[in-house]
Amino acid sequence: MPALTTANLLAYVLQIAAIVAIGAGLPLIVRLTSPRARLVYWRTLLTFCLVLPLVQPLTPPSGPVDEPAAAASFESAIAVAGGAVDAPASPPDPTRVPWPAGRIVAAVILVGMVSRFAWLGMGLVTLGRLRRLAARLLPRPPAIDEACLLTGADAEFRVASTVTRPVTFGALRPVVVVPDAYTTFDERQQVAVACHELVHVRRRDWLRTVADEAVRSVFWFHPALWWLLDQIHLTAEQVVDQEVVAMTGARQPYLEALVRLAVPPSRLSLRPASLFIRRSHLRERVTLLLKEVSMSRPRLAVSFVAMAAALMVSGRLVVAAFPLQGAIPAPVPVSAEIALPEPTPAPAVQPAAVRPQAAQPATPQGSVRPGEPVPQPVKPRETVSGLTKIHDVRPVYPPEAAAAGVSGAVIMTITIDSAGLVTDAKILRGDVTLADAAVDAVRQWRYRPPKSAPVVATVAVNVVDTDQPASAPDGVRVGGDVKAPTKIKHVAPVYPAAARKAGVQGVVIAEAKIDAAGVVANAQILRSVPMLDVAALESLLQWRFTPTVLNGAAVPVMMTVTVNFVLDSKPKSTEGGVAGGVPGGVGGGVSGGVPGGVAGDYAASMGEYQRQLDASKAPQPPEGALRVGGGISAPKKIRDARPVYPEDARAAGVQGIVIVEAVIGKDGKVESATVLRGIPMLDQAALDAVRQWEFTPTFVNGAPVSVIVTMTVNFTLQ
Repeated sequence: MPALTTANLLAYVLQIAAIVAIGAGLPLIVRLTSPRARLVYWRTLLTFCLVLPLVQPLTPPSGPVDEPAAAASFESAIAVAGGAVDAPASPPDPTRVPWPAGRIVAAVILVGMVSRFAWLGMGLVTLGRLRRLAARLLPRPPAIDEACLLTGADAEFRVASTVTRPVTFGALRPVVVVPDAYTTFDERQQVAVACHELVHVRRRDWLRTVADEAVRSVFWFHPALWWLLDQIHLTAEQVVDQEVVAMTGARQPYLEALVRLAVPPSRLSLRPASLFIRRSHLRERVTLLLKEVSMSRPRLAVSFVAMAAALMVSGRLVVAAFPLQGAIPAPVPVSAEIALPEPTPAPAVQPAAVRPQAAQPATPQGSVRPGEPVPQPVKPRETVSGLTKIHDVRPVYPPEAAAAGVSGAVIMTITIDSAGLVTDAKILRGDVTLADAAVDAVRQWRYRPPKSAPVVATVAVNVVDTDQPASAPDGVRVGGDVKAPTKIKHVAPVYPAAARKAGVQGVVIAEAKIDAAGVVANAQILRSVPMLDVAALESLLQWRFTPTVLNGAAVPVMMTVTVNFVLDSKPKSTEGGVAGGVPGGVGGGVSGGVPGGVAGDYAASMGEYQRQLDASKAPQPPEGALRVGGGISAPKKIRDARPVYPEDARAAGVQGIVIVEAVIGKDGKVESATVLRGIPMLDQAALDAVRQWEFTPTFVNGAPVSVIVTMTVNFTLQ
């Protein structure tokens, strides 16, 4: 443990200044442009500075040192730092009461810390007063409800004339205070501002802001830490900016809201709160929003390894240049009755205090040296039936089909044995001149051995005249830095007459492989709806997309798409697919595939399917139920039940937010619930949890009423 002396304080101040100065230049050298990565780096640098006294080797003290000597040492250090080399020629006057410079510096630092913490406390008190005086924003604009659905978070919105920009604070009961001008914004700007504040609520940024202000109060005298904390705040806002723009898809309204709210601050600065905009950060935030910033994972990994190595090396040099001394040992008492002979014998040899030498760090297995490519683990592409395709072959376009001018999709059911081999293929739909080529190609596909065999799956293959190679690499999964390709040609599915007559509707989920030219090469059903699968695949294989380019070359990609069939309306499909796909596929799926592997014979499965469809329909809200919003306040939850994470979803890596609409009865209990926006493997668990919740009754004109509430259930893998 370092000794609490002014000399150590000066050394620690110089250590922080040197490390922050070095660390500030590293992101520029490695071109670390991603705001999320920069935020992780700045917070790591701050943590490194704070724990530095506890992890560095300490210089052993030379012996007992009294306070005047320590003060003289501190004055000498200051003189050396200022360039003075002459020491006082005479000792201090013993008749004068000394007041060493070290004590003066310590007193000034202590007074500054107390003042800063008092200021921080006043800010928290002011926020509490602002919560009480600000009026609730009623009626609640629809833009705020839309922002709640987009972000999966909620907070109390209030309006006050004393603030000039939105202010968010509170941990257990978060509140967002907006200025009067907020109500004059157009709806898209209101959604953008509300999403920004709700993302702060979801990230619990207010607690981080208070912690950062506490660090600023302790090191109020250190400009390097002030600069570092400002960089943390700026990058945190840039992370939220990018998340909101990606969430809303409205960059221009967000920029307009930034500019409109970049006005001079109100008379009292509320630094303990998360502010929407600080004028000093406006240029950097707008500049980043106007350009597309992306870094590949290998480059990020190499950049962090290089910066970590540079910080470790520079940290050792800085610690060696400005060492800290250990705690001063207590003096050893000597008995006055023992007379020491002359000359004094040499004391027993004690082991010399040696500063520990740092061992050269060995490169651990699997680590990456700076400048070397970072190997990325390949995630298997799981389907609902547990299948993982490991080899893909494209059909050879037959000459007779070229002569006849025939091309298109061939849909079939395939059987995969315990070794992952395709043992059988049965044609469901397709031109006879294309069938043999499609079957020959699919029989060469290879899958990872399934857990249970045989497995039947429904697939579609596009047999077209193309210059793409027959044996192409597996597609890169959409998600992260790999953006979903843009659909440039859409063909709506044809609703089968038999399915319409039988009242069959629902969402068909498929995994599609988009080749380097943007053509759907093949697709496989992930979640089946009997009587609709073939129509969905026929539509899907006619879609066209923009090519996906990575590192300057077009590559095939894998993405999950949905085709929605709704009775009494035109069948709709998810435009552009589901970005990022369904991680790990969709579990559960069609157990055993199409029964018997025979197309067209759905009589055996339709009865059970229709019963499931009828059971899944949500009951109609009771008469007199009022929707929350406007003058109807949301009821307060008084009993919570956490959802049980389905094991198949956990194993498949599926996570996300399920949006549920529930009817809360007059007694506060959930009468019915239905999924508005769901995740197939998580919907039932979300409904089971919501139906156990209880709320305070809602009263209108003194009488209890039923209300309709939209809620979110968040599933996150730990």
